[in-house]
Amino acid sequence: MLVVVLALLSAACYGVAAVLQHQATETQPPELSMRLGLVVELVRNPRWLFGNVVDVAGFAFQLLALRAGPLTLVEPLLVTSLLFAFPVSAWLGHRRVSSSETLSAAVVAGGLSLFLWIARPVPGHVEASTVALVTMTVVVVGVAGTLALIAWKVARSVSGLLLAAAAGFAFGYMASAASMSWQEITHGAVSALTSWAPYGLVVSGIAGILLTQSAFHSGHLRLSLPMMTVVQPVVAIVIGIFVFGEHIATRGASPAIEILGLAVMVGGVFALARPEFPE
Repeated sequence: MLVVVLALLSAACYGVAAVLQHQATETQPPELSMRLGLVVELVRNPRWLFGNVVDVAGFAFQLLALRAGPLTLVEPLLVTSLLFAFPVSAWLGHRRVSSSETLSAAVVAGGLSLFLWIARPVPGHVEASTVALVTMTVVVVGVAGTLALIAWKVARSVSGLLLAAAAGFAFGYMASAASMSWQEITHGAVSALTSWAPYGLVVSGIAGILLTQSAFHSGHLRLSLPMMTVVQPVVAIVIGIFVFGEHIATRGASPAIEILGLAVMVGGVFALARPEFPE
């Protein structure tokens, strides 16, 4: 399907961009973490700038994918960004991808395939109630803000995980706003400009970028990227189902198998991070 190809192209771009951005941010002084000064310094780094160009390409592919398919299909596929990121990271670091990394990547792909095969996501309705939109915004802002505040006060290695989780919430929200923006644009410019969606898209996108750069700066790529990679699709799936009425299979053993698929996928994602944890 076209939506799958577009989502995978988006994932590839996001994976490559994450590696380039991380390599640029880890060279910056620790005191710049979670500060605007970090971005000011990064704009002088050609690798970081190129990473952002690739990031924009990934976002363009994601928008096209969301135009063609539901959040519950597109966002889980973006987990494969991790499968693109680590080979690129290994290549730039002049090392081979280990057998454990290859096995973990296979586990991620297997869990994702199982979830999508059983869930068979179906698009929902275009409109969402005001109560649902406000609730979604309050929850996402509250959780992401709390994680960022805690990250400010804890050890750098832990703050990277918390900031990555906050970025995942921001990008999950951004995906829902992007999906809604497409629908509003079809009704004309006035409809789009008077809707919450484009403004939510911009604000959550900026917040997500700042949180991502701080997460990459605060912790190892093997810690921060998996956390963000897992949180984003989970948030988007919840929003897709409960706010936009998207459907996944719920009969019989389907929910249990879907949860199993997601659990296997998450386990594979964090297995890639395991070598970075202290013994």
